[in-house]
Amino acid sequence: MQTTELKESMWKSNDSIIRAALVGNEYDTLRAIAALIQIVTNSELLSVKDVYNEGTVKGLEVMLEHKGLAVTGSFTFIRYYWLNGKFILFTVSGHQSDIDRLLLYKNVFFQSIHFF
Repeated sequence: MQTTELKESMWKSNDSIIRAALVGNEYDTLRAIAALIQIVTNSELLSVKDVYNEGTVKGLEVMLEHKGLAVTGSFTFIRYYWLNGKFILFTVSGHQSDIDRLLLYKNVFFQSIHFF
């Protein structure tokens, strides 16, 4: 389990890859970020769903299966938000052989997220 915070300036680039991700996702910043995460991590995007923290803060939850690793069946769940000019990620990773525990950890961790 991990939490990461990135400043907004990292996503205001005129970089062609970022621009292409935004255009390809109809300028939906959260979905464009999901596309970029998929590319950077060499992963297959298995699911994407909108989530709302405390009913108001929109985020996305994605499930990725990592490709090209020596060990197959490695998954990462990421829940992320764009809040007050910051990109905030919460991640849980594990192996398919322990999927029940991974899903339990993911649910408990993601349900514990609160913004004040």
